[in-house]
Amino acid sequence: MQAYAVPPKIEGTGRRPRVLVVEFDEPELVTLCRMLRTFGFDVTGVDSSMSGLALLSQLHATDHQAQNFSGVMVELNMPVLGGLAFLQEMRERHADIPVMIDRKS
Repeated sequence: MQAYAVPPKIEGTGRRPRVLVVEFDEPELVTLCRMLRTFGFDVTGVDSSMSGLALLSQLHATDHQAQNFSGVMVELNMPVLGGLAFLQEMRERHADIPVMIDRKS
């Protein structure tokens, strides 16, 4: 496995991987987005599971590959629709997108 200081461009597109960050805590959301951008990712951050699901559905309904997310980072302990419920909904609609789980104790 090769480690990269900056993520490689997606083959055939010339663009960096796009990541969706779903985090209800605003300072944490800002920090995560800033960190991922520093490492060269194209990042979109939302502050609720419902917003994340809506955005995924909206973008993945189109045929524009450049808009699709390469991965999702989600906080498990979120109000209203928790991280596990988000993951279940996401897997039913977008099983092809890799997920990284953030869990705070």
